[in-house]
Amino acid sequence: PNLTYLKQNYPHGLITVPSIGGGTANTEFEVITGMNLDHFGPGEYPYKTVLKSNTCETPAYTLKEYGYTSHAIHNHTATFYSRNTVYANLGFDTFIPVELMHNVERNALGWAKDAILTEQITDCINSTEGRDFIFTVSVQPHGKYPDEELEDENKIKVDLQNVTDAEKEAQYTYYVSQLHETDAFVGALMEAVASLSEPTAILFYGDHFPTIYLEDDKLTEGSKYQTDWAIWANYDIQCENANLNTYQLVAHFFEAIGCNLGTTVKLHQKLSEDEGYQNKLEIIEYDMLYGQRITFDGNNPYTTTNMNIGLFDIYITELQNTDTLLYIHGNRFNEYTKVKIDGRLKDTILIDENCIVIENIDIEKYTNIQLIQLSHDREELRSSAQYLIENFFKNIPPPQPASFSEEDYGIAASQ
Repeated sequence: PNLTYLKQNYPHGLITVPSIGGGTANTEFEVITGMNLDHFGPGEYPYKTVLKSNTCETPAYTLKEYGYTSHAIHNHTATFYSRNTVYANLGFDTFIPVELMHNVERNALGWAKDAILTEQITDCINSTEGRDFIFTVSVQPHGKYPDEELEDENKIKVDLQNVTDAEKEAQYTYYVSQLHETDAFVGALMEAVASLSEPTAILFYGDHFPTIYLEDDKLTEGSKYQTDWAIWANYDIQCENANLNTYQLVAHFFEAIGCNLGTTVKLHQKLSEDEGYQNKLEIIEYDMLYGQRITFDGNNPYTTTNMNIGLFDIYITELQNTDTLLYIHGNRFNEYTKVKIDGRLKDTILIDENCIVIENIDIEKYTNIQLIQLSHDREELRSSAQYLIENFFKNIPPPQPASFSEEDYGIAASQ
């Protein structure tokens, strides 16, 4: 209902995406860079190759000229498609993966539900005094889709007419039920943003069709390589409905909000109808990523950002020691919060957002303690300062993150 409302009342159209059933990162690459993957090597994923070691012009960089802070959000793991590295090379100042989220609800297949994203987005908006560019990737309706119906997940029953394949019915029923909840997130996000005082525009788009049986003759519009886009705003914008290629989408969005920042944005806005358009685009793409950067007078104006993983600090407020247990009190703990004691990771038990426990440790034998946020594959994403353990038992109050003072509190230098 919310996506339908958008298509009936706001600018919308179709985009031709580079993949089906997967390849989210390649659709994402085309959207955020304005580059056409047809000009790259067959089967290439730039997130796995060139962008791991090179920066690339994106709105996250160009909007800094207007004082924007750039945020990336994904309710999936930080290291998937190397986003924890690549996003810093795309100009983002912060990245919030699922490992830095709290109270995440998951569906029967283990995917994080998209409802969590509304809070993450509004937190980003409220985290700065100035303007924000926020790029969010949702995950809930992804597969692999179940072969049998999952009673707890099926909000909507799908009846495939003239199809007796129970497996296909189960897959469609699951997919549409998950998509219904994603649609509810779309409505909640529009409502949340509408209540804020900041003028805001939101571009919604689909990255690809699902990995279930689907042919063009079963679709009411477009092809299986085309998905919907729509723009919502809490102020008046001027934008035409259009069917576009994925790499043209942000240029179209920017035109609607009166912005022409960025090399590929300007090219799409001014030259998309010209003869030789694709050739010019390919030359610029090669030059910016692999060439001599003649586009930028021989210099790369974009440096890797000092990107923070997560918006908020994790910190310790108190240690409580018993004969067999160490209770660590603090803030913003989740299942990915771990502890280093004198530089060695320790197994922890999560009690709640404010408490974790270590079993069978004599803490007074050690010197330093530090909180670590690990990725699902145990890569360190964020850390607290290193605290001197003895200070907790001398009743020296630990500092809050905004007022760390190594001299006053004897805290070792933070990573």
